Amino acid sequence: MCVGISPYENGILPPLASAIAYSPSTCSGSTPSVQVLSQAISICASHIMYTRSKRPKSTITSDMLDSSVYVSKFAMMLRCSYACCVMGIAFVNSCPTIVSDDAKKVRCSSMFAEWMGDVISIHRRYDRKISIVSMGEDADEVMKDVFKSYKDSNTSVRYTRTVNPAFISRMNVTRIKGESPIDIAITDMEKRICLMMGIDPYMPTRVFFDWYEYPNDTICTIMKMDSIMDLARHLVDHEPAHLLSEFVNAIEPLYNKMSTIDYENIISHMGVIESDDKGSYTGEPASQHTNPSMMAHQPMSVNPFLQSSGGVVQQHISTTVDRSGLSLPIPS
Repeated sequence: MCVGISPYENGILPPLASAIAYSPSTCSGSTPSVQVLSQAISICASHIMYTRSKRPKSTITSDMLDSSVYVSKFAMMLRCSYACCVMGIAFVNSCPTIVSDDAKKVRCSSMFAEWMGDVISIHRRYDRKISIVSMGEDADEVMKDVFKSYKDSNTSVRYTRTVNPAFISRMNVTRIKGESPIDIAITDMEKRICLMMGIDPYMPTRVFFDWYEYPNDTICTIMKMDSIMDLARHLVDHEPAHLLSEFVNAIEPLYNKMSTIDYENIISHMGVIESDDKGSYTGEPASQHTNPSMMAHQPMSVNPFLQSSGGVVQQHISTTVDRSGLSLPIPS
């Protein structure tokens, strides 16, 4: 389980907003978190392949030892980090919702800590182990609170910590501007998820990110690579398209069984807000990089199911989309 800090606040969340994931419709280019973490996992993947190459009858070729060949794979996986759950890897945020002030952030983080404690307790009850990686100081502080409340958690948890991947992008370090290793356009599977959730897959681009390559020694020095190695071991032999396909096939039947009452009950207990259209420390406004194919479509509000806070449902929410008898409340 990878524990991040909080959701993106610049309107680029995908319909299923796990930590680090972003929508390719509203975000042109990969976020700094995806850029840095994908390169870090790729370094670990090359080390894994090097170890395998030493085995008798190894089929590992020399090009498989180059970390750069794995960047596109892991960048795509992180863009759809929710799909990694089919491999038993969950990307979550210690403050799971967008909040307007520190008091709400503390309250949401406290609720997350309680939930995490229950997850650990379940693993302990069934004598199962769980590996948890916190990415950033805020996530680490929340996890420390969890361990204080659940004294015996160390028996079932392997806990490691590393820096927030985006932190490196804000540092004065050497980096080279390059071409994005992945197609910035939305894939068919991502479109399928949007349509399943009643969301327009072609929303206007809100922010643009250039791709930057960081030296391996810089990443290895700043990040704790032992933490990243666990991710690489679980994901190196899989392809993002396969994970995404398995994920969609797994959740679609469950989603189709949800009734209007079930959905509206969930929404009413979450509260719904529209996030501020804030800028980003490395992103540029979408107006500077207009994508005609996306901008030609009518704008549609960010999915309210995931843009939530502890408040009351706002009055501007109205039921406007019908999908097989399921009415989805969408901000007007």
